Amino acid sequence: MDLDKFARKIQNYLQNNPLVVLGSGSSVPFGLPTMGFLSTILKDTQFLRDNNCQQFLKNLDCMGLEDAINCSELSDEIKELIRIEIWNCINEADLNVFQSLLRENQLNSLIILIKKLIEPSPNRIVAITTNYDRLFEYACDYCNVTVDNGFDGCFYKHFYGFSHEYDCKRLLGKKRLAKVLKVHGSLDWFVKNNSNELISVAHCREIPKGYKPLIVPPGRDKYSQTHMEPYRGIITEADKQFNNAECFLCIGYGFNDEHIQPKLLEQIHQNKPIVVITKEATESCKNLIINSTIKKYIIVEQKDTNYTHVFCDFNEEFDIEGNYWSLDNFMEVW
Repeated sequence: MDLDKFARKIQNYLQNNPLVVLGSGSSVPFGLPTMGFLSTILKDTQFLRDNNCQQFLKNLDCMGLEDAINCSELSDEIKELIRIEIWNCINEADLNVFQSLLRENQLNSLIILIKKLIEPSPNRIVAITTNYDRLFEYACDYCNVTVDNGFDGCFYKHFYGFSHEYDCKRLLGKKRLAKVLKVHGSLDWFVKNNSNELISVAHCREIPKGYKPLIVPPGRDKYSQTHMEPYRGIITEADKQFNNAECFLCIGYGFNDEHIQPKLLEQIHQNKPIVVITKEATESCKNLIINSTIKKYIIVEQKDTNYTHVFCDFNEEFDIEGNYWSLDNFMEVW
């Protein structure tokens, strides 16, 4: 397949303003840490060495962070310290990206994506993400697109959820709107100790005293934690948006999350098109899409420094010169 046919196929599949799914691979190109980097940071933390966590540290040497947590006997106190360390690491990188956005427009590819998504009537975007960072929100704000994430307020926001009645009041008159559903939490969300008070405070360099960060760390515990608010309301809304969507664009998503994966797979099994762009398609992605009965898909990954490898429906595979697995180049053909 040549480049023109490839571009037309993408344009055909994404012509109905896709729901966007963002995984960690969408943020790494902008300087956000990988899971591997987080593992390295944790191995250097003193609290793990001081609390008899040798098995966990050994596990980090031979497996990924989530598997290492699942295979280790860690106290709730240690798990909370790991959550805080992850928050500190990602938050620092996130704030650096925000500063660079002000200086040099670093989020250019995300900005181009948002401008393309927001143009068609009714000027609405839906993005579902497992990321804690706020890069997509920064790019929306840059494009004068209002972000709806279930919190409302100014500097000290409270969680109100996504009831139809409240949405109508809160978002009345907003002409350009992005609904951003963060199923694993966000760097600016916190819960008050010994309380159910949920707040959002932007651009904290440290966790506010008396609060815990509302991010769901890797590990099997994340599935029990998401039965509580705000996660329960966000995942319910995400399921609704998956049902309503006509097509899907996944960016850097590895198909390894049980919160959003079942509903996404259910929809693409109903002949709704899906396009996946990623540096390397995971085995889970290939097994769930290519090795299944899904009929309308395009998976775009890096082959080498000069070529892109493409999987698409009817078991077709081909290479194209250029780096169309990266968002900036992908936007040139969409």
